[in-house]
Amino acid sequence: MSTPQGHQGRAVLKRKTTSSGVVGGTSGVDKIYNKVLTLFEERGLYFCTENEGTYVVQTLTRALWCITNPHSTLARKKSLPCLWHGFENFNDLKKKKHRKQCLCSSDLTRHGDEFYALQGRPSISGSKWKDVRCAVRELGECLIEYAEYLRIQAEKQNKRQKMNHCVTQLSDAASVAFRVKVSHVDDQYRQIDEVVAAQSFGESVLFDEHLHLLKPFTNRMQQMRFFEDLHLSVDVDMLKYCPGGSHVAVYVICKVPVDRPYSQAPTDAAKLLAANQMY
Repeated sequence: MSTPQGHQGRAVLKRKTTSSGVVGGTSGVDKIYNKVLTLFEERGLYFCTENEGTYVVQTLTRALWCITNPHSTLARKKSLPCLWHGFENFNDLKKKKHRKQCLCSSDLTRHGDEFYALQGRPSISGSKWKDVRCAVRELGECLIEYAEYLRIQAEKQNKRQKMNHCVTQLSDAASVAFRVKVSHVDDQYRQIDEVVAAQSFGESVLFDEHLHLLKPFTNRMQQMRFFEDLHLSVDVDMLKYCPGGSHVAVYVICKVPVDRPYSQAPTDAAKLLAANQMY
């Protein structure tokens, strides 16, 4: 296909007018392709050759299609550059079997790496391309950062699934772990054990290191190890709420029946969270 020339050395890429499998229009991914072209043309940005322009536009299109619906999900970790805000919801999930577009760590990493490589191409190195290069770099950083977040979450999920009693993840900040009773309670747990054991089933105790320890924690690592190894004289659900940042994790411990059905655990976990209003 020949490419019309707007000026000498300036390739004008053709827009997509038809798409395979689409009757009377274009697909969502081709709409993004056309929108990228419009974005460049409105800013007076062109390429010297058709091949170079097609490569750059298609690289951007693939990544923008990958994240077209989960913009708000990505923004929870890092705001998307304003330049890409108009590329949302091009994937019409109502017409598809899967009603949610999932993000994949490997895909995001690949697109992020492609964006980093894109910044060094001579075709977009001119001063006119400065804003676009900046937006490409920031979007690449956003994709890489969210890919790392997904990787860490997957590792945590894998670790939970290997535990004898799985942790129930209720939100990004809240989880509930079941701890089976032991015949001998370590000295460091005796005070909290006495308080929890005295409660009725379903009643929870908000852990306070100044009340339930002989001596408060000296650092977060000590606190983390304390709760990782916690076992009392009764079966308990332990709610952990940790919003991150400079906030200290909050723990709530609830006594549960020794003969509780395993299938009841997720329901009890949700009730424990609701009762303590920690969403």
